[in-house]
Amino acid sequence: MSEDFIEDPKIGDIESPALRDFFSIWQTLCEEHGSPARADFSLTLFAEHLPHMAINEYDRDTGRFFVRLFGSGYVNGTGADLTNKFVDEIPNTEGLLARYAWLVENKRPYLSRGNKLDWSSKNYRNYNVLACPLFDDLGDVATLMFRIEFSDPADL
Repeated sequence: MSEDFIEDPKIGDIESPALRDFFSIWQTLCEEHGSPARADFSLTLFAEHLPHMAINEYDRDTGRFFVRLFGSGYVNGTGADLTNKFVDEIPNTEGLLARYAWLVENKRPYLSRGNKLDWSSKNYRNYNVLACPLFDDLGDVATLMFRIEFSDPADL
């Protein structure tokens, strides 16, 4: 995991205004729907965040994560478009997969700060990511939503 992994963060744990806004929208979905499902997700709700979002589908039968959406901010930040790829087919993603598995098992969001972009050609970059689950009809995690922010070492 990262240097700073916060399980089930509270709004006060999130310093970034953009990540805080994303989390607030997800919390509203939770208040309205209990365990929000993919059907409760609306592009209009998250419109300003879409360029910096990734959405992965989790297949419970295979245990694999499939990248359904990889926003343009993700593409620019990582130097790769991972849309329509399985995460386990991308080199050096063991850390990502461990965090994804945590999300599926614990069914709660996480905030991960100070991550290295080990799997990318832009591996000099760091990133913070907020991950929030969406659920299926059985109450299991079916979709993982991510909101990311990148920084270069010169920015720190």
